[in-house]
Amino acid sequence: MTGAPRLRAAWTLLLLLLALFAAACGDDEADQEGSVQPQGEELDVTLGTKDFTESVIVGELYREALRSKGYNVNLRKKIGPTEVIDKELESGEIDGYPEYTGVSLSVVAKNDILAESPEQTQQLVKDFYEKRGQVVSDATPFQDTDAIATTKEFAEKNNLSSVADLKNLPSFSVGARGIGITAVA
Repeated sequence: MTGAPRLRAAWTLLLLLLALFAAACGDDEADQEGSVQPQGEELDVTLGTKDFTESVIVGELYREALRSKGYNVNLRKKIGPTEVIDKELESGEIDGYPEYTGVSLSVVAKNDILAESPEQTQQLVKDFYEKRGQVVSDATPFQDTDAIATTKEFAEKNNLSSVADLKNLPSFSVGARGIGITAVA
């Protein structure tokens, strides 16, 4: 059985990156070569990453992409979980960080709505950050979705075809990254 919660529908969202570009650039016109950096000015950007490998790798990718456009990028790695890195963002210690839209919605915005599409999740996240005076970039074309695997026998025996079907079980156990979780309905 596999399933994917919609709250983590869009992979890697870089918080505030567009705001940083918009604020730094001043106007929308780029030079003839297509540079997005303000001409004659230095722009220093501090990106952060959360404290797990995937976040660090994506942070490195963003650092290199920004450097290729002429930005001076300081990358602060392994700052901490979402709650910690978001405080760094709000305090101005970092200018942005890669994040999942579903995590932004559920953890940062504290909104447990089950969006009907990745686009709806993205819009809810954009609306939340706009109220905070911040913006988010468009979602990348990548997705990071969760799935739960079980044996075919267990799925058939318990009539499971989606993650939502787990609610019909009186209890079940899940193992994840070395952590066992037992859920009781």
